[in-house]
Amino acid sequence: MSTISLERARTLLVPFNGKDRLQLDNASDRQEIAIALKALVAESDYQTLGVCAETAAAGYAALVQYLAAFGYTDGQDFPQDCGSDKEPIYIKFNTRNSQTYAEAYSGPSRGVLVCCHAVSEGSNTDIYGYLPLNLFD
Repeated sequence: MSTISLERARTLLVPFNGKDRLQLDNASDRQEIAIALKALVAESDYQTLGVCAETAAAGYAALVQYLAAFGYTDGQDFPQDCGSDKEPIYIKFNTRNSQTYAEAYSGPSRGVLVCCHAVSEGSNTDIYGYLPLNLFD
């Protein structure tokens, strides 16, 4: 993985804070944002991911990609039958206890919120997103 300063990583992610559907139009921008996010996640103790997607399949696919990018390779076993795949969904996943919560979502936002949590002093605590669902495609 390329190295990036934490200050630079935070600066790159500021435009995403509180905005949904912000697009990354080229591969180098996508890669730079992905590297920045992974660097900041690595500085936290655990994360909560909030995924807002058009369908359950798209939401769970994004969740799996983000978890893999963050190094969670335990092969999370998410439900194959996610209910209706014709309505938007909100999925919340906590990496500390591997708990998943999902419900129908009627809001306009789409993307992934990454909340970094700290247990130990000096770890990163912040929220990044909404980030593109396909950031790690």
